[in-house]
Amino acid sequence: PLSYEACSKFLENSSTTLASDAAFTYQPLSQTHLIAVASRDGYFSVWPDSAKGFDPSKPYICVCGSSIYLRPDRPQYDPVPGFLRLFQLLNEQIAPVILIAPCYTDQNIFRPVAKTLKLPLIGLHTPTQQAADILGNASACISGRWHPSILALTGGTPIVTLTANTYKTQALLQQIG
Repeated sequence: PLSYEACSKFLENSSTTLASDAAFTYQPLSQTHLIAVASRDGYFSVWPDSAKGFDPSKPYICVCGSSIYLRPDRPQYDPVPGFLRLFQLLNEQIAPVILIAPCYTDQNIFRPVAKTLKLPLIGLHTPTQQAADILGNASACISGRWHPSILALTGGTPIVTLTANTYKTQALLQQIG
């Protein structure tokens, strides 16, 4: 609805329809089926990224980046040290972290983090249905990204949103109540 309102002034003379994002149509595999599929060696590893160590039979937390990071119109900021600390704490105190990089920005941040902490990285070229399977079966998803948050919600995964460059994460929280 927020996007519709923001664009309605540009669309006054056209027939428009307010509709949900197509990502809401994905249905993740059940955890039982995911475990059976994911137990195949390298199933979620899409070169050059590796999901080695990802065990969907145990609770895990998915973390994505945000559109707010590495923007040329923002002051220079290195999010890697903060993410390193967050992931260490989550791994030690809550559950294993699975990094999700749905775009080049997140990939550029998360590849060195994954290497340093030896975390599984679900990369940019992972098929959408596989991403839905992973995100929709997570214990939680921390994300400043619109589509990964929706894919998590399709499986009932609770989301914690990061700030973003647009109002999308705010809009998503309003939509789901």
